[in-house]
Parts: sequence; structure tokens; C-alpha cells
Amino acid sequence: MPVPRGLDIARRGVDSGTPMAEDNLEAYRQKRDFEKTPEPAGQREAGSAGNRFVVQKHAARRLHYDLRLEMEGVLRSWAVPRGPSLDPEEKRLAVHVEDHPLDYIDFEGVIPEGEYGAGRVIVWDHGTYECPGGKNPVAEYHKGGLHLQLHGQKLRGTWLLVRTRDEKDWLLFKKQDEFAEGGRDILEDRPESVLSGLRVEEVTGETSGTWHSRVHRLLEEMHLPRAEITEPVRPMLATLVSEVPRGPRWVFQLKYDGIRVLAEKKTAKPASTPAT
Repeated sequence: MPVPRGLDIARRGVDSGTPMAEDNLEAYRQKRDFEKTPEPAGQREAGSAGNRFVVQKHAARRLHYDLRLEMEGVLRSWAVPRGPSLDPEEKRLAVHVEDHPLDYIDFEGVIPEGEYGAGRVIVWDHGTYECPGGKNPVAEYHKGGLHLQLHGQKLRGTWLLVRTRDEKDWLLFKKQDEFAEGGRDILEDRPESVLSGLRVEEVTGETSGTWHSRVHRLLEEMHLPRAEITEPVRPMLATLVSEVPRGPRWVFQLKYDGIRVLAEKKTAKPASTPAT
């Protein structure tokens, strides 16, 4: 399948580096000095059969988006120069690059100058994926065509990732479904990280691994005062476990994505009534 005219130009903006290493991270490690870069060294996790995906916005020498799929103990990775589009008519080039370690799935931070891929990185979207009809994603990947059902915060529905005649050049595009939106630029509408809420230009060297609330900035933009809570409250946080807890002490509810807010309501004292 030939690459559409115009995409070859976009391809030159991505440094695809050395050829991929099949099922290992040797190519990934050879390109990086882990004493200088905050990126995780990681290792291939044999037997891992997870189905997570991440799209990282990467302001390197050229701005692009990295699509990564958890597969065979690593993150299979594609650099998408123009980013994903919700318009089924927009086919985006996706350059297959080296596998990344699973630890990379929540990486945000600044890759320093002089290092491979130097620039700022945010987690633009993340979630889980599956192949419709119960198909094995590993088998579909090796065949060169993946139907992906994405369950992200920004990207949802069915997508196609198809290899062209060039082994490294794939095409990523949205299938027509209830989540398709022609004419809407999701990249412009939702530029922020789904982890930190930061835009890629706001990331600093101290960002990696730290969650930052956008509430303070929003309050400033809305010209609303920010008050301190009188008594500190520790919110309940989720803990990652390998198995679902059992027993009468546990109850479960659906998880809805949103923002947790700590608020304190103070009742003003009534004004004293003057003596008559």
C-alpha cells in the first residue's frame, strides 16, 4: 500500500533511528545514557499480556505524537508526526520505531539536550485497547494490520493501524463510528496531559513522576480567590494490586473519570442585632 502524497514529507520530521530490535529493548538502550536522561531503562517483562496503550506528545526537534501498545512484554511504538485524527478521511503516517519498556507508559518529563529525542514529553492520552472479535493483537501485529478498539480519555472507538509496503511506514486512521468527528481537531481542543494536566510547553525537569493539579491555574484564569483549608485532609487514593480483594468487608462501584476536589464550607456568623 503506497504512502499517500505529503506523508513522506512528514516522515522526514521523525528520527526513526536504527532498525527495530524484535522483542527486546537493546535498540532502545543503545540510544540512551540513563545517567543523563530521566527515561526508564526498564526491561522486557516476559509473560506480560497487558492491553494498555498510551499516546505521548513529544516536543522534540519536531513536534510529534508517540503511539505505544502494550504487547509481548514491551511497548510497541509508532511515531505519528501529525498526531491522531478523529476524522476517518484523515490517514496519518505512523513510523514504527524501537520497542520501549513498559515503565515508559507513564513517563512525563524533559529529555535533556544532547540526548536522543531531547525535548518535553507528556502523556496526552492513555487507556486500554483490544482487537474486535477477540482477535489476538500479537498475531494481527505480525500480519501487518491491527483493528484497535481504544478505550482512552480522548481516543475511543475503532481505529486501524496498517503496515504499508515499507516495513517501517504504517498508517493510522479512525474508522467511522459514534466516536468519529470530521472537522474537529482533538489535538487543538485537548492539548493537556491526562496525568498532570500540563501542556507540553509547561513541563519542567521536575515534572517526571509528579502529578500537578491545574486547579490553581484555572482559579487564577477565572479570577477566583484561593483559600487554604483549615484542617488538612488526606484524600483516599487507589492502590494498584494484582488481584481483586475478596470478603464481606469489600464493596465495589463503577469508576468514573473526573477531578477530585477538596472543599471546605464556612458559614458566616450572623451579624449581631443592635440593642433597642
